[in-house]
Amino acid sequence: MFRVLVSMALLILSLYAVFAAWAETSRALVTQQQTAGAAAPAYGLWLLAVIAVPLTFSLIGSMVYSVPAMIADWYEDNRAWLTTLGLGAFVLLVFYWL
Repeated sequence: MFRVLVSMALLILSLYAVFAAWAETSRALVTQQQTAGAAAPAYGLWLLAVIAVPLTFSLIGSMVYSVPAMIADWYEDNRAWLTTLGLGAFVLLVFYWL
């Protein structure tokens, strides 16, 4: 579970960095085009994209197989409490509306 959370945090941070760098690069390109300057290559943006894209596919692939199993295990461990909570909510709902 911790490994999935760390992977998700890395994914979110790298995607944020890609979009932030993309926005900054876009602003710089617009400014350079308005002043008729030469555009600088966006190596940082490509580097971040090279990190973010495989990490995204890796996380999606691992979550497709691991998350349903984790949810099933959690449900099996907490089935009695969930049933009690559901029946209690149903009884409260019935008495509240009647």
